[in-house]
Amino acid sequence: MTKITSKQNRKTIWFSVLFSAIFFAALASFLIYIFIKDWPLNNHKIKTYLLPVFSFFTYYLGFSYVKNYYQKSRKIVVDKEKITIGPKVYFWKDVKRIILTGKKGFGFFSYQMEVSTLVFNDNQTLFIFDDMYSNSWEIKLFIKQIVVDKKESFEIINSRIRSNEIENENFQEFKGNPIFSFRGIMMWSLILCCIYVILLTDSKLSKFNQLKIYVPFSIFWFLLNVFSMNYFEKSKNFFVVKNHYFFLEKENLQNFGH
Repeated sequence: MTKITSKQNRKTIWFSVLFSAIFFAALASFLIYIFIKDWPLNNHKIKTYLLPVFSFFTYYLGFSYVKNYYQKSRKIVVDKEKITIGPKVYFWKDVKRIILTGKKGFGFFSYQMEVSTLVFNDNQTLFIFDDMYSNSWEIKLFIKQIVVDKKESFEIINSRIRSNEIENENFQEFKGNPIFSFRGIMMWSLILCCIYVILLTDSKLSKFNQLKIYVPFSIFWFLLNVFSMNYFEKSKNFFVVKNHYFFLEKENLQNFGH
């Protein structure tokens, strides 16, 4: 019996989650440090009293972020009869509706992420977040072929597509804003903040030393986010995935969603 097992998206787990956890913890600790430093000096302004509040809230954000990723990235195993998520088993015969594409809020700020939705006869709903798994496409394709289309066997067609094959296709574009989306704002606001610090603020560090700190950090932050900023184009025969910034690169998915 064909069985598909999920694979953790290591880029998401190790870069996004770990970096975010360290960032929130460092920021919260810095706020506590300022509070402890100012309190003995009787420098009790309104912001002094608010520092512990913001600090604990920041700790909570970091904890909530890691907790959500852990809960939403449990091991998934699918076969012809059932889907197993973590320790729980659900049978396909109990599913009344399957939605393979959609959006759902993730985390404290309800950041919209791509999900597959399974609705059962008892109205219980399960969500599979694409970004949690490096082979989420394989899981979705298995569900589409075996559960939705009722095929007897699962197959992956690997066909290399030449660029001239899609030249005459009529594509419909589904594209967000790479700057004013949540991830775009998060990415560029921090990079612009680094540029502001280098150009417009006085520091004990020389400009050269500031560049050595902020430029590598800005490049790292850009690369951490940019590979997740994709959009797609769809025609009758092809599904083309492109990156907002690396627009010359694209991935063609044929025989997807038929």
